[in-house]
Amino acid sequence: MKKNIEQSVKALEHAISRLESAVKRQAGAQTGADGLESEIQTLSADRARLADRLDRAAAKIESLEAVNRDVSGRLVTAMETVSAVLQAELEEV
Repeated sequence: MKKNIEQSVKALEHAISRLESAVKRQAGAQTGADGLESEIQTLSADRARLADRLDRAAAKIESLEAVNRDVSGRLVTAMETVSAVLQAELEEV
């Protein structure tokens, strides 16, 4: 009978050990899931921030391109005016 009790105690200790291991694995998995969820939230926030910066940069590029076209047109007009004035001066001489 003592042998049966010792075997039962060992079996109980083994079962408790397995249960503790399972609980630790589960806790680790939960911590990992929480960590993963936190990382996903961080990445989502970074993505939103970067998308906003990209949108602002694209708007600034469009604005600069419009200014560039305007300045280019004015330069062409100025060069044509200068050329016409020089041509007129040459024809008078």
